[in-house]
Amino acid sequence: MGHDKALFEKTIKNSRPGDFADAELSELVYIIARNNEDEALAEYLSRYTEWFMKLGELSLLLNEPEARWQFAIRLKEMTDKKRAGVLLEKFVNDDNEYVSRRALMELPALLPDKVEAYSTWFWPRDVYGDWQEYQRMAVLTALKEIRSPLLGEYLKRAREDGRIYLCPVRGRDFFRNTKDAGGIKTLYRHMLFLSFEYVPVNIPARWPISFSWKCQTTQSRRKLPPQGAAEQRPRVPIAVARDAAFCFTYAETLEALERAGAELCWFSPLQDPALPEQISGLYLPGGYPELYAGQLSANRSMLASVRRAVERGLPTVAECGGFLYLGQSLEDANGERWPMAGVLPGQGFRVGRLVRFGYAALTAHADSMLFRAGERLPVHEFHHWDSTANGTDFTAVKTNGRSWACGFANAHLYAGFPHLYWSGTPLPQRFVTAACRYIKEEP
Repeated sequence: MGHDKALFEKTIKNSRPGDFADAELSELVYIIARNNEDEALAEYLSRYTEWFMKLGELSLLLNEPEARWQFAIRLKEMTDKKRAGVLLEKFVNDDNEYVSRRALMELPALLPDKVEAYSTWFWPRDVYGDWQEYQRMAVLTALKEIRSPLLGEYLKRAREDGRIYLCPVRGRDFFRNTKDAGGIKTLYRHMLFLSFEYVPVNIPARWPISFSWKCQTTQSRRKLPPQGAAEQRPRVPIAVARDAAFCFTYAETLEALERAGAELCWFSPLQDPALPEQISGLYLPGGYPELYAGQLSANRSMLASVRRAVERGLPTVAECGGFLYLGQSLEDANGERWPMAGVLPGQGFRVGRLVRFGYAALTAHADSMLFRAGERLPVHEFHHWDSTANGTDFTAVKTNGRSWACGFANAHLYAGFPHLYWSGTPLPQRFVTAACRYIKEEP
């Protein structure tokens, strides 16, 4: 790819679109489409307005949606705003769901006066089947960007819709303390995962909501929900990593585990010398271990404790940052490599951009602790680091059709970059059941 990239850049720099026939230009669009993960070619092309607009317009005539969305998200950088706006609107109307969604989220930058009109059209139409949920999330993002007075109404509609990602927390009245509480939580979810921004952690205290991705270093335990008469049974202790390095956990996931019978035992891989005693399961959620790689590596007793526990069959779930922690080594932000737990074969390394970012459907290839063969569940990936060994026990598929192998799974382990959405699925009960079985089988 390095040679192709150099040749591509030389062609763009030293010639003009008029020097080539459309058939030859089509080959360039094809190359850009194949470079959809790195996006380096589209990024380079965006420096040359004439080239960018010509190939972007040509992509409308070709069956290359992986190229079209790359053009759509960069049109705001073009100097000819009028021409760019015309092309963006064509992408908004694209037959490909992913292209149209990404284009809609770019409308605020070029055509803010058309956001509300397209939002009222996108929301009710049902032309993408299961993926309509994602179209509606794009509507919320676009309305938020222009500070539309329609946003409040559409947040209420999202709550009424109730699907997992559109309104992740169901069965609660988030509007009981403030009329916009539920809307704010839903909206900030979309800000994090749809508009490609980090959520600021200084959320005003007047909003009565706890954001589970906000780093919480307290080691105090959550109060368990009261048990009814039918639920008076011993709870299963599951260790949950929680500190500055492991701070990305959905509150709904923790509550689902508790409802399934887990007792959550917090611990810090950064500070504690070993895993909590007498645990029956281990949950290593996402976070930013790459920013604390040296400190995590220096805590050798904890790494050894985790390695021994997983190797002897302790039911374990490791998502994203937790997955990197179980690898052989992890590169920090300065390029230095640090030894990790050494349970999995991969070495974590910095990429410098989002990798396989976004929502996907995860399909299991075989039965395991959490999954059944052929089972398909929603996940998302959000990481700037990658691994030399991502696993092959699952297939992840994006809405645009792109797929990749990922994840490690067996009778006592799930580990991979995909963040699972546990609530409303069989996963919590399966994890707790595996932990109960571990208690009985341990000598």
